[in-house]
Amino acid sequence: MFDEEHYSRPNVIGWWEQQLTSGKSASTLRKYQSHIKAYVKWLVYKGYLTKPNFFDELEPITKRQLSRAKKDERQPFTDDDVIKLLQFADDQLTPLILYGAYTGCRIEELCQLTADDIYSVTVDGVSRRYINIPVSKTKKGENRKVPFTQDSNP
Repeated sequence: MFDEEHYSRPNVIGWWEQQLTSGKSASTLRKYQSHIKAYVKWLVYKGYLTKPNFFDELEPITKRQLSRAKKDERQPFTDDDVIKLLQFADDQLTPLILYGAYTGCRIEELCQLTADDIYSVTVDGVSRRYINIPVSKTKKGENRKVPFTQDSNP
C-alpha cells in the first residue's frame, strides 16, 4: 500500500530540487521524472492515491537541455581509449572501429551500408571512391559522401 501521508507538494518539490543539484545527467533526471509520473498516475488510477499527481507540476527537462548537457559531457577518445577498444574488439568489430576512426562515421551507419552505397567518380583521369551514408542519427549526417582510398593490392 502507498503511504499518502508523506506524499505532498512540498515533499515532491524538495525531492526534485535535490535531484537537480545531485550532479546526475539531464537524461537520467528526465527518465526519473517520466517513470515517477507514470507510477503516480497508475496509483491514482488504481485508487491507491487520492491526491493529485504533483509530479505533473514539475518543470520538464527539455530535449534542448539534454542536447546541451550531452555536448558539454562528450569528450573525444584518447589514444589510450582507442588502443583499449581495439584490444578488446573481436574480428568483426575491429574493422568497424578503424573505419569509424578514419571516416568519422558511426558504427551504426557503417553496419547499414550496402554495396550500392560505395561508388567511384573519375575526375581528370583520377578515380576517387566514396561511401554514401544514406541513413544517419542526425539530419545533417544523412546522404553525405565520405571519401576513402583503397590499396591497389587485391
